[in-house]
Amino acid sequence: MTSREIVKELLRKKGTTQTFVAQQLGKTRAAVSALLSRDDRQEINITSLCSILDTLGYNLIVVSADTKIEGESYKIG
Repeated sequence: MTSREIVKELLRKKGTTQTFVAQQLGKTRAAVSALLSRDDRQEINITSLCSILDTLGYNLIVVSADTKIEGESYKIG
């Protein structure tokens, strides 16, 4: 999954909106929508991704490739 796909999935699971995320981050809904709607393969920058994930109640954690993770998790790439 791409970072955009993961954020969209988390928005759906949490039942929240881009407007809510934008308000929490002090940005416009249009800015958040543009960030999530880009159709190129470039990922969301790490600072923006961490801010969005924090707003949704998630953390970004980096682990070695062979680490087994229990529970809900997503892999970028």
